[in-house]
Amino acid sequence: MGIKGLTTYMQKNYKWKEIGKDSPLRGPLLVDGMSCCYSLNDGIDWTYGGQYKEFDQKCRAFLTNLKESGIEPTLVFDGVDYKGEKAPVILKRRKETAECIQSLLLYGSYPKHGRSCLPVFAKVVFMEVLKEFGIPFIVADGDADNLTVSIANFYGCPVLSSDSDYYIFDVKGGYIPFEYFYWESKPINAKIYHLSNFSATFCAHDPEIIYLIPALIGNDFLKPPDIPVGGNAMNTDELVAYIASLSSVEKFLPRSCKSEQVLSIRENFEKAKDMYKVHKITMDDARKSTELKTACGTPLPLWILEQYRDGCFSTSVLDPMILKKIILPMIIDNPKKESSMKIGKPLRKYLYGLLQQYLKVQKVFKEGMRVGQCDIHFKPVKPAQCLITDLDSLRDEERLELLCGIFGVLPDELGQFENKWKLVALSLHYWSRNAEGLTQQQIDSLLFCFVVCSSEEGRDVISESNFQGRRSRQFTDEQLDNLHSFSMWQCVYYEAMKLNDFLKRPLEFTSPALLFNGKLCLSYACMKKADFDAIKKETLTTFPDMAKLYEELLSVCSAIEASKGSSSHKASKEKHKQPAAAAKTYSTPVSTANPFGLLADLDEEN
Repeated sequence: MGIKGLTTYMQKNYKWKEIGKDSPLRGPLLVDGMSCCYSLNDGIDWTYGGQYKEFDQKCRAFLTNLKESGIEPTLVFDGVDYKGEKAPVILKRRKETAECIQSLLLYGSYPKHGRSCLPVFAKVVFMEVLKEFGIPFIVADGDADNLTVSIANFYGCPVLSSDSDYYIFDVKGGYIPFEYFYWESKPINAKIYHLSNFSATFCAHDPEIIYLIPALIGNDFLKPPDIPVGGNAMNTDELVAYIASLSSVEKFLPRSCKSEQVLSIRENFEKAKDMYKVHKITMDDARKSTELKTACGTPLPLWILEQYRDGCFSTSVLDPMILKKIILPMIIDNPKKESSMKIGKPLRKYLYGLLQQYLKVQKVFKEGMRVGQCDIHFKPVKPAQCLITDLDSLRDEERLELLCGIFGVLPDELGQFENKWKLVALSLHYWSRNAEGLTQQQIDSLLFCFVVCSSEEGRDVISESNFQGRRSRQFTDEQLDNLHSFSMWQCVYYEAMKLNDFLKRPLEFTSPALLFNGKLCLSYACMKKADFDAIKKETLTTFPDMAKLYEELLSVCSAIEASKGSSSHKASKEKHKQPAAAAKTYSTPVSTANPFGLLADLDEEN
């Protein structure tokens, strides 16, 4: 959530208390997970699609400094907008993100009201680091704010976030904005806010008068009244000062508002009171209790809830399961082309087909995807007809066979890979056969990037790279095309992760921090072929283990030269247009080799 202008008001007017300098900051600290992601990603160049290793290292430094200082963080992440109340705000922010991507890539500058862009795997990378460090975290049912405060009040500790709604919540241990949390200092110090201190500056002795601020200004869930208060338009500073001067809420409404305003403001006021009301709750109780239900009103299966709470079940799976629609993540790709998320549509059809067993009836799902440079349109998507009616009864090897079948790969073909590379291999197999306009140098660049980023020896290769092809301001057409191809792989790996999660992880998931470096990929792809081949040959000759892995990964990619416009490549595209699971037929309806009915590749708009 967020209240427009309130952060700026507090920066200028609140009397902040400094903590951590005289006595060290220690003990529990509740952290808003998504605010933390955005704050840690600040300063990292996201325009190349994802500098995940750099982000991973910053996350590790953050958590290490907290641990060494005796601070015990617990993180809460946003979940599903399961009531659909935040849909207009989510759609607006996705459009703003698309505008920001367009402006930076095409023109080299931020738009006037641009918002930061988070690469598609940033949250996943952060969660993987949290698991490695053993830091407790939880994914909320919906918006994380209320649950964050409820857990914090149970422990009596502060909340760390960058969300202005925490100025309204009564956080007993205080609220620390990220901009005032100096985690790189030793000792760590901060500035802290307490609602009681802010309320003491108000004339009224009614603690509920504070809720007039979101009621009049609005937040992600409350629409501000259309008519200016008292007939006069006020900015946030003037409005907060005006509310502070009031003697009571009841005197304010009839005195300052015309009759047509009273009902709207009072309704917002009552909603705000309910919205910012918190109850103490433990982490254990928060994990068990839920309001989430499927689209047909049935409770979520326990295993899904448990996986979801632990960050092992994407909200992008629960969105269609609960709401029957989803706004797909905004990915950093070529704004001149249709969203690279399009490549994963056949995979999502299989996912929607698997969801049918929990929804009881055949449904058409709606997907919101970028079309044009900034517009987001919703289109219906018909799921593949799944013939499996009891996914929970499948054995581990059957789940693996099902996952491989969706990607058109036999499980035995993955035998040559270490466990951490098998899901990556599935994604490469699909991407190399379905990405439009893919060139052989792009395939080689991505594979070489994987090999370099995943090995100890590769650190020297990265540090010695001069990142040829880097941009000055806006991207060239060549850079945009290369960026788009690599974004399509990220989309495929994202869908592979979701399917793997839904099938209870028959394959190990490898963090993109160990795989993908956007700058490095773009550098290799934009080099002259002879220069790139020379670097690749020298590296792989020097390091045999890297050469072996490179050849293994190359073996699952399309063997046909993937040159743009090549007739042989087009033929390969037609041959591999749909995953193999859709092409085979079996007599048994529960065969994991082909659990889907024939997938009609139709235009849902018709």
